[in-house]
Amino acid sequence: MILIENFKLCLTLSIIGQLSGLSFNQPKFCPAATWNSLGTIFAAYDIIHGSPYSIFITTNNSIYVVAHAIPNIYIWLNSSVNLTMTITVPGLPLQSIFVQNDNELYVERGFLPTRNIEKWILNTNRSTVVMN
Repeated sequence: MILIENFKLCLTLSIIGQLSGLSFNQPKFCPAATWNSLGTIFAAYDIIHGSPYSIFITTNNSIYVVAHAIPNIYIWLNSSVNLTMTITVPGLPLQSIFVQNDNELYVERGFLPTRNIEKWILNTNRSTVVMN
């Protein structure tokens, strides 16, 4: 029950302020860390067919991205720089994503007032609406 309430809080914050978000994975950086200007671009326009709309990074550095234009979930597992998996989610556009573990994904989709939250299990082709 607490997990659902935390998820509702995260979802509410996401809806209220699209530019500000709540971070669940807060990595600790070395005080002497420096920016690498030659970093790797992994969620490029040509890979996700648009701009990333929402991103979630797990504690084991798996990256989940949703693009608004095409309702897909793009996944890079375990620090990979190569796209690991794409999940096509037919229907209304995706708004945000939350990953409970590397197997359970929660996506927000649709437009107000008909938005809902769906739970997806990796390697299956079905979802369950968990909140309207």
